[in-house]
Amino acid sequence: MKILVTGAEPPLPDILARLRAAQHDVRHVAELPRSAAELPALVEGCQAVVHGGAYRPGLGDQEALDLAGRRTNDLYLAAQAAGVERVVYLSTLELLRHYPERYRLGEQWQTHPPADLRPLCLYLGELVTYEFAHAHAFDATSLRLGTVIREEDATAPEPDPSWVDPRDVAQAVEAALTSKRRRWGNYRVLHIAADFPNPRFSIELARRFLDYEPQHRFGWPADQPLPVRADRAPTPWPQPTFQPKERMKVLLLGAAGPVAAWAIRSLEPYHTLRLTDIKPMDTPHESRVVDITDPAQVEAAAEGMDVIVNLTVIRDDPVLAFDVNTRGAYNMMRAALRHGIGRVVQTGPTLSFAHRHDFGITEEFPLHSGNQLYAISKYLGQEICRAYAWQYGIEVPCLLYCTFHEPEEAIGFDWSGFIVSWRDSGESIRRAVEVERLPL
Repeated sequence: MKILVTGAEPPLPDILARLRAAQHDVRHVAELPRSAAELPALVEGCQAVVHGGAYRPGLGDQEALDLAGRRTNDLYLAAQAAGVERVVYLSTLELLRHYPERYRLGEQWQTHPPADLRPLCLYLGELVTYEFAHAHAFDATSLRLGTVIREEDATAPEPDPSWVDPRDVAQAVEAALTSKRRRWGNYRVLHIAADFPNPRFSIELARRFLDYEPQHRFGWPADQPLPVRADRAPTPWPQPTFQPKERMKVLLLGAAGPVAAWAIRSLEPYHTLRLTDIKPMDTPHESRVVDITDPAQVEAAAEGMDVIVNLTVIRDDPVLAFDVNTRGAYNMMRAALRHGIGRVVQTGPTLSFAHRHDFGITEEFPLHSGNQLYAISKYLGQEICRAYAWQYGIEVPCLLYCTFHEPEEAIGFDWSGFIVSWRDSGESIRRAVEVERLPL
């Protein structure tokens, strides 16, 4: 099998050694190129991709987010065009670290991704992998790895329940590439960790799908349960502390667009506005030129504000869409955290593309962007907001729209069920700014 392998950090050396020993034709790149034009040559003729390079230590946050989001998306577009049949993505069990250690966690447990850079980036890459598989681009398996450490290098008196030896990871990767089992459609998540008597992370699905049998237990007896340590209990999520005031200072990012025009009409009688956009604005309100892709500009604009409203969007440019929709959301949340802003209003598309022909869709339905550029780049930005909301107690009402029209314009047309009038869109933003408390 001809396989492209990305990444350089452990367990990649062991994965490369095992695949080459099994006589696979392996093409390796330590880091994905920045230019999408270079990717078709990398995947040409490949039947499979092992993507272990969605995060690389040492990168700054902006570069790391670009690697996890845009460059992973570009890799999969090239893989799809080249007819790649299977993708194995290396993710992390850190996405479940908030659960108490006494729980036994399976793949069906809901993730609440940490806002820390490494797990956040690996989570974003996992989302992109899922959406491409969901859109039938290829068959995909996300392997959520525990903490990778060689058994002979472990010196602690007792192992951590998340430990896994890189040679066992390599076993799982090869099995994921060659397994003929196709249960549960064309996407699956599997936990890869050591085999302890009372595992925190269940590996039973990996056993069933991949015949995964880890060989390294870090010297721990097979019949002795690991102790559950109280000092490894998760930190409780902070509760929101935002209290709306009668007149608040509201920062609007992307304030020159049509949705913003109606938001300004709804907000200006009640609140003090600071309007920002990539270009100068002619307005009676305070205004600044702010590029949301520049974290310093966003942080400066947010100083002294009570609420941020994000109305920025790029739909069609394959680079700027991720710069604005994904990294821009990250810069906004970092600015909110830096200045103690307790509420951020995020906006985006409906993200209900998996339910086009369903009815009674509520906010509790799983969101799916598909692999369409605008939707997936906005989806990643929304999940960054969710990570910061959970970890830092920032309230983030996320308003999802589709089609904007006034009622008299919609007569005789077969519009989406998500149609909303311009004036109501503005009013929804005001309500999101002012509502006393959001449901948890």
